[in-house]
Amino acid sequence: MYSRWTEDEGKLLAHFYPDSHPNALVKLFQGRSDHGKIRDKVLKKELRKSERYYQGIYTKNANPWIKGSPSIQR
Repeated sequence: MYSRWTEDEGKLLAHFYPDSHPNALVKLFQGRSDHGKIRDKVLKKELRKSERYYQGIYTKNANPWIKGSPSIQR
């Protein structure tokens, strides 16, 4: 079933998207939108993540996701 984004939902998305994790946005819209619908709306509105969001992900002492993988061990 197709449902349109209301103006208020668009404003909420624009406000919270830059600093929020995608799973938090799905919870914010409480099942009305899934990851795909949110991604499509973000691309349409040309929204971008903030520097603050990426600083939280890429910290200096963070372990890489591939660390300890058997394919890269020698």
